[in-house]
Parts: sequence; C-alpha cells; structure tokens
Amino acid sequence: MATHPTVLVVDDNSAKRYLLVNWLTRAGFGVIEAENGAEALARVESGDVDLVVLDVRLPDVSGFDVCERIKDAYPAVPVIHVSAHAVDVVDRAQGLTRGADAYLTEPIEPDELVATAHAVLRYYQARQRAEFLVERLLALADTTVAVHTASTFTRLLEAAAAGAARIFKSPAVVVAESSDGDCLAAVATGTDAGTVIVPWTVDDRDVPIGATVRVTDPAEWALLDWPAGDTLTVAAARLRDDRPPLYVVVPTSTQTARTPVLVQLAQNVTAAVEAQRSFDEEHRIAVTLQRSLLPRRIPEVNGLDLAVRYEPASARTEGGGDFYELVMLDGHLLLAVGDVAGHSLHAATVMAELRHAVR
Repeated sequence: MATHPTVLVVDDNSAKRYLLVNWLTRAGFGVIEAENGAEALARVESGDVDLVVLDVRLPDVSGFDVCERIKDAYPAVPVIHVSAHAVDVVDRAQGLTRGADAYLTEPIEPDELVATAHAVLRYYQARQRAEFLVERLLALADTTVAVHTASTFTRLLEAAAAGAARIFKSPAVVVAESSDGDCLAAVATGTDAGTVIVPWTVDDRDVPIGATVRVTDPAEWALLDWPAGDTLTVAAARLRDDRPPLYVVVPTSTQTARTPVLVQLAQNVTAAVEAQRSFDEEHRIAVTLQRSLLPRRIPEVNGLDLAVRYEPASARTEGGGDFYELVMLDGHLLLAVGDVAGHSLHAATVMAELRHAVR
C-alpha cells in the first residue's frame, strides 16, 4: 500500500463532502471524490483506492447497496459509513452486516473520522501483508517440490529460477555449481517467460556457511535486463565448507523486511542441489565399480561366436547390481548372469561380492 493511502469520499452534499475531504487531506491522506453510487463504483474499479468513506443516502442507489457491491468485488477495500439520517441501531446494524467496517453518525468530529480511518487501514494493511505472505509461501512450497523432483541438475536449476520468478513476480536468476564443477546460471526473465541455462562464474571465497543476504548493483549480475532504477538482492546459501554456495538473485523492490521467503527459497534449493549432487556422486561410483568388475574381454572358444551387450533400462539406472561372467574352466565355458535388485552403490557392492564368490 502507498505511503499516503488514497481515500474515496462519496457524498452528494457538496458542503459535507468538502468538510470530509478537508479533514482527511490535512491528516495526510490522498483524497478523491464521488457524488453518487455509480461514480463511486467506477472510481473503485479504476483502482488505487485504499479506503472508502461512504454516505448511506445517495441520490441514485443506497449506500448499503454500494458498500455490498464494493465488498463483493474488492473484499480488501475497507468502507466507513457516514450518515446524518440513518442513525439508529437498526441502521448501524444493517450497515455493518452488509460489509461496512465502521459506522459514524453526524455530527462527526474530525479527530474521530481520522482515527477511524487509521484504525481500519491498520487492520487491512495487516490483512494484505498476511495474504501476500501466504501467496508467496504457497508458491515456495510448489517450487520446493519441483526442485526436489527434478531428474537432472539443469532441470533443477530451471525449476528454481522459474519458481523464484513466480514467487516474486519478477525476473530471477539462480546460480549453482554441478557435481562436475560447472557453474551454471538459470535465468528467468519473467513469470511466464522460459528459463535458459548459461555458464556463469561467481567469486565465492567469502561466502560463509548458512544463509546470507546482500544488496548489490545490477552490473554485478548482468545476465538480463533488470528493472531500471532498482538494486538487486542476492541470497547465498552454503551447507558445508567443501561445497560451493548457491545464489538466488531478484530485484530489491520485490523484498519485504528480513526477506524470509527469499532466504527460505535459497535454503530449499541448496538442499535439493546437495541431494542431486550426492545422487550423482553415488551413481558415478556405482558405475565405476560395476564397469571395473565386468570382464575386460570375452574369452575365445573354438566353435563358438560370443558377443555381449549391456543395455541399462535408462540413463539414470546405468549402474547397479547387474553382472555377467564368461570364463573357461577345465575346457568348459562357464556362463554366469546375476541381477542384484536396485541401482545404487549398495547394489553394485553386493554384485561385486557375488561375482567374487562365483570366481
């Protein structure tokens, strides 16, 4: 919400409207005016209205009806009813029941009007902040699931950058190093834009363990055209001294106090990268172990043409517990085929034990 909230004053009595506008203006509010219900609804629909001060009796439609229609379409816009005629309990009850946040009867004191306006705005500002945070946390949860279920490192980075763009409704960059030592940046130019992966180098010597946040110049991260006149907020997360940090970069104007969602996003993506890196390392060890134990060559046997082909189910299950053995034993050909369940380092280790036992 703006520093100086905008109040819409709706009253067909020009003298009364002048007083309300004058009191609110002196209190520091921005004020716009409307003379009837139709004009009031049009003003609210045009946007930039933070509070409506609404007379109950209007020449074209009841103020109760106008309030109800405003609340149906814009539930986050507070309404204060004012009236010189509908002043009994039944009128106040009807006004509050149909959506008004406060009901003032004339004669109205200037201080009472200003204090009531500040009170209802405080409530709605807190509500808007809460709804804003909830929206971001829901998008953060979706992004966390996406990065943890990504099948490859590059897809993980793409999901992280696209998620950051959705969370903050802005361009976003995520930078991390793969298990092969390649430092890559995933660049999302907007909420609905695609994500591209490009090489990028970052000096990470001074990044401590944990999560840190700093504000920097866009020239330091010239990966895209950042919003003009804004700085960048960079969240860095690092799990261990021997692991490179991960960076999430977004415009500073998207951030709230203490940047909690940005920090949580960086930590979640870092955990997903670490899991991906651990999987890649284990997979590499399993493949190396399996290939080192398989026969280097096929024995030559008179009268037999021998050929072997190992075809994994997929690239991600290339290593595991499958093995074969072809060896001459006392003039006979021994053929052994084994399949240890699983595609992990443990399966490859068990395979090595079984093959050794067979030999």
